Amino acid sequence: MSLSATELTAVVAELQPLVGGTVQKIWVPSPRTAILELRVPGATHALLLGAEPDETRLHLATQRPASPATPLHLQNLLRAHLLPARLTALGQIPGERIARLEFDTPTGKRALVAELTGRHGNLILLGADDAVMGVAVPSASTTRPVLPGHAYVPPPPREAADERQRFAGGAGPFPISAAIEARYGPLARERALAERRRDALRGVAAARKRIDTALQRIQGDRARAKAAESLRRWADLLAPLASRVPRGASSIRATSYTEEGVEEVDVPLRPELSGRENVERYYKEYRRMRAAEARIDARDSELRGRGERLAALATRLAAADNESEIDELAREAAAAGGGARIQRRGAKDESPRPPYRTFVSASGRSIWVGRGARENDSLTFRVAKGNDLWLHARGVPGAHVVVPAAKGAAPDEPTLLDACALAAHFSGAKGEAVAEIAQTLVRYVRKPKGSAPGAVLYTQDRSIPYRHGDDRIARLLAQEPG
Repeated sequence: MSLSATELTAVVAELQPLVGGTVQKIWVPSPRTAILELRVPGATHALLLGAEPDETRLHLATQRPASPATPLHLQNLLRAHLLPARLTALGQIPGERIARLEFDTPTGKRALVAELTGRHGNLILLGADDAVMGVAVPSASTTRPVLPGHAYVPPPPREAADERQRFAGGAGPFPISAAIEARYGPLARERALAERRRDALRGVAAARKRIDTALQRIQGDRARAKAAESLRRWADLLAPLASRVPRGASSIRATSYTEEGVEEVDVPLRPELSGRENVERYYKEYRRMRAAEARIDARDSELRGRGERLAALATRLAAADNESEIDELAREAAAAGGGARIQRRGAKDESPRPPYRTFVSASGRSIWVGRGARENDSLTFRVAKGNDLWLHARGVPGAHVVVPAAKGAAPDEPTLLDACALAAHFSGAKGEAVAEIAQTLVRYVRKPKGSAPGAVLYTQDRSIPYRHGDDRIARLLAQEPG
């Protein structure tokens, strides 16, 4: 659902204190959403204009969504023309779901029109004489061209309708804006999560398709490898006759004695080779194909194992409910599928990040949580010390959790419970009412030779039945950056 014209009128009136403010920063987290950081005397506000389909809105934002790794076209456009700028007017086309922001800039007047019209919402930057300078997304209209260089023409007026007003009352200087954010913020977050899940699942599907194609090729290789026995048989039949093979012969008849009886067999020959050279060639090809058959079996087993891991990751991705988890699962899927590393949206690939997330317990102790299968190994065997506490959800795949030792002091109960909560949340036991958490010291954890990333064995452990608590995990997850 989108803001009604009546609701837009109310929030535009409430946001008038922003007029006169200076645009300091601009972010575009999604194709039709822009956030302008405005500085007014004594305060800084983030004004969000969202024209995403069926999620059109205008309000102050207390949380900024993560930006994509590659800046979107709209961000480049707005930064080029509105940094710096001063907001001189914030208004609305009367009775319409269209807001207009006007600016003074060093190069002249500019306007940003937010058409908050449901599925066809858009953000349009205007220059002198209201000429279109650029749009968030190309307009689909065939009757009203919205193109650079053309004069801006608003959509046709709507028929009068009863307008709802869902956002009224409340406390604070901008109560209507706060109510709109409370309503649409979770919807926008869920949409962003759904898009991220779809992107990740498409990557998993592509990886599984590559594996299926490779398995089909392997079947062809296997069929060819089965010809190895024919090569050995021809070599055995040819060996006694090698000295009698005439130069230039393309075949020779040999007698084969089998359980079914005597059989005459024509053994193919390479005419340019002698009889002995043909025997050696057959034996060499036989050994090569037998070795290939062993490699084929190993490759087949590896590919099937990767396919199973991808299927499990797809299941976990479908249930993932935060950006970090989706991104980590996507990275694991890329590794399992043999594809390129997937970079998290909004991440700058500047310096290697640690292989773990850091959380702080209710009593102030650090808790480290492995970011993925390979990162689990790095955390446990390269970062953690022998006396650090190590936790893992028993019997299910999940993150390695480490509580660094503090001058020999064992973790207090709040820290232990927080660590158990994180071990359960970042595992296949997520969402279960009670999860069994294994606890031991890092020095009792070992990595079996040849085991998959993240797979370990541990001893000297004890089990902790952890009962899920919404408040505890919500407090911990709130520490992660957006």
